[in-house]
Parts: sequence; structure tokens; C-alpha cells
Amino acid sequence: GQAANLQVEKGAYVSPEARLSGTIVVRSGCIIHPKSFILAEAGPIFIGPNNIIEENCIIINQASTKGIATKQDAKKMQIGHSNHFQVGCQVRAQTIGDCNTFEMKSTTEENCIIGSGCTIGMGVVLGTNQAVEDNTTVFGPNANNKVLLMPNKIIYYCTTNISKFFTKSSSNKAFSCDL
Repeated sequence: GQAANLQVEKGAYVSPEARLSGTIVVRSGCIIHPKSFILAEAGPIFIGPNNIIEENCIIINQASTKGIATKQDAKKMQIGHSNHFQVGCQVRAQTIGDCNTFEMKSTTEENCIIGSGCTIGMGVVLGTNQAVEDNTTVFGPNANNKVLLMPNKIIYYCTTNISKFFTKSSSNKAFSCDL
């Protein structure tokens, strides 16, 4: 079923088998696959251009408490351009930048802010109210591992000891390796 307040720009495709509810704006170049579910409960969802939302993805702008008291209390969910939402991911993040990948079965809870150029790894659960800075990859159980990609350098933030592979910094939490 389609949302009552669905706006789809020319050049975007929304499968008739996708389920959308609430106020949703889909910009040009987007592809929303069959069996994806997009719910704008707490406020509108704005999906920027050239996003791909694959099968069984769940994107929800969800109210923290049951119902919204007034229109001023409504919160919008903003999704930038060129993001890839892979099969079965669940996204409740409030703000998503550009050129991100949400891998299969990843979960991003409500009120998260995802920068640009990020990857939320397969099966990762990113808890409520977290911020992921630009060019970061989050992976591993409980989202404990984060990789910040910088020109000619990779910095790993880990809970596991990988010092045999990388040089440890003075913080004992960061490891670096020149490419």
C-alpha cells in the first residue's frame, strides 16, 4: 500500500509491493524495492535523490512515546543522497548524510545521526542517540568496532586486542597503519 501523503519525483521508482505510510517525499533517481516498509509516524521522511532501498528494508520515523501531541512536536527524518539500504536493514536514524551503506540486517536505532561516506556493517546494532562521524565504518558484535577512514591512513577503534597487527597509539584504544 502507498502512503496517503506520498510525493514521488519524476525519475524515481516505488514498487507497488512496497509499503509506505505517512508523509514521505521520494526524490528523483530513488529505487524502492518490493517488500520494503517505510513508515513516517512521528513526522515526515524526506528521501534524497539516488537512494536504493532494497527488499525487506524497514525505515521508520518513530515517535519515542505513543502519539505526537502537536504538529510542532513532529520530527522529520532526513535522508541525504546516494545511500544504499541493503536487504533487511532497519533504520530509525533521525539524520542520514550522503553516500552511506547500511549493510544487510544492520539496525540503526532512533535519534542516531549518521554522517556521510559511512558503512554500518552487516548485523550491526547501533543503539539509540549515537552519532557516527563522516567516513566511518562500524562493524562487529554490538557495534564495538569503528574504523575512521582518512586519506592514506586507517584508524581502528576496537574493543579487541589487535596490537599484533598494528601500532598502538598512546590512547591504547587507537591503532594506525599507513597505507
